[in-house]
Amino acid sequence: MGTQKLKLVRAKKDDNCYVNSEGNKKADITILNIELRVKHIYPNDSVKLKLFEAISKDKPIFIGFRKWEIHELPALRQARKDVWTVKAASERARYVIVFFQEDRKDNYKANGTYFDNLKITDVKLYLNSEAYPYESLNLNFNTRQFTKAYSMYTDFQKSYLGKINSEPLLDFTAFASHALFVIDCSKQNEALKSNVIDVKLEFESSENFPENTRAFCIIIYDRVMEYLPLSGHVRTLI
Repeated sequence: MGTQKLKLVRAKKDDNCYVNSEGNKKADITILNIELRVKHIYPNDSVKLKLFEAISKDKPIFIGFRKWEIHELPALRQARKDVWTVKAASERARYVIVFFQEDRKDNYKANGTYFDNLKITDVKLYLNSEAYPYESLNLNFNTRQFTKAYSMYTDFQKSYLGKINSEPLLDFTAFASHALFVIDCSKQNEALKSNVIDVKLEFESSENFPENTRAFCIIIYDRVMEYLPLSGHVRTLI
């Protein structure tokens, strides 16, 4: 049997874990017990023999998954437009999810699980000089002209999971207040496949960004790893 370790890092404050809308009392959260449940799969005898044979020959086991990586911009300039140079990477991003929060971090009067639309008019991702999406979104949350952004959000589930129909958690009305912007950049030209890629975000609003506003970015990559069962060696292929 192998050993699994789960590392938990706790924040210095509990203010992001609860909401007190009246703002008249702070709370402390005490964790008494944490239980991790892991699903176990027990193969039948036929499958077990095939597994033993593969392991005895040290055949590589390929593990494909998607890596999620989050980045945070702690403060936006109080202007209508800002540019965020997120990182330089050798990996090719497949999806990028962008969202904003106005004065929610370490503020127990505000719900830290909600996002804010900030009256965003356009969000654009640059992978080197390639722009995604190519055309401007021309959003207007005041007049409910954000159909394009909502379609990008709902299409993500179909593309990511290979589903025919989308079942989004946010309906059109809820999206208006808690928008997040999903950019599908999985289709890339050949020039991006071998170079170091500069990941940059550009966002624009109809008004200056408020004080204490943060931007967040989740980058999703394809990842394939190779595991040799006898030697225990693990190698990253993609």
